[in-house]
Amino acid sequence: MVRQQKTFLNVVFAVAVLAGSGIIGFADHAVFGPVFFIPTAVVALYALIVAGTLTECDEYAAGEHYLDSIYFLGFLFTLIALAVMFYRLQAGMFGLGESEQIGLVFHHVGVSVTTSIAGVLFRNMARGGYLRDHPEREGELERSYGLLKKIADEFSSSYSETFETLRVFLDERSEYTGELVAAEKQYIDSIRRCATAAKRFETRLSGAESTIGDRSAEYGLALERNTDSLVRFNELTAQFALSAGRVSSEAERLPLREVNDELASFGTGVAELNTVLESLISILDHKVEKVT
Repeated sequence: MVRQQKTFLNVVFAVAVLAGSGIIGFADHAVFGPVFFIPTAVVALYALIVAGTLTECDEYAAGEHYLDSIYFLGFLFTLIALAVMFYRLQAGMFGLGESEQIGLVFHHVGVSVTTSIAGVLFRNMARGGYLRDHPEREGELERSYGLLKKIADEFSSSYSETFETLRVFLDERSEYTGELVAAEKQYIDSIRRCATAAKRFETRLSGAESTIGDRSAEYGLALERNTDSLVRFNELTAQFALSAGRVSSEAERLPLREVNDELASFGTGVAELNTVLESLISILDHKVEKVT
């Protein structure tokens, strides 16, 4: 087997890994159409390329290596599908419904199973064609059987562990879902209680608004009556101010200064009259004393 053929198969293997991994990782998991079978088709195409390239290969070890890479490619897609499934379940656990989660699990488990089976199947088919053109030497059959048994045991063990892990994960998800449903029920009950309290508050508020409306109407009537009284009071105040102004004007026109002067003169005359009367009384008292 020349170096160019080995390099070619290595490049094809890398391209197949990238293509299959990209389809498994980024394709819509809800699509059970061609996307579901593309990883298996990649394994089949790689097996055809390996079988065609190994037609002229006389290096038995190199041939076995590239034939085994068919199985390893399928098993690699299996691991990638399971890893993507667990990642999407964990990352989208709050955004996916039960039906979407079940669809995601079935999609990726289906991809993992089909790619593993395709890897084993196409590896054996390619190896059968290779052995037809390159018969096994003595002792190689036993080694091949041992290798095949080892691969089958690893395949069985891997799937047992995978499905056990999946079962544990789904049990945990079921328990978590139960807790989530209970929490959701409590949340709904809280919302209902809040709605009932809000309704009672609205009823009381409506009664308070009705009472306030009645009091406002009564206050408006009283304010209207008081407004009429205030208008009448303002009119009387204005009339009193006019009367007071007229009285002040009349008072300013009176001869108050002359009246004050006359009163002062009158007071002086009265004082003199009192003096005369006191003198007269004194004289009369003196006369009376003499007569007695």
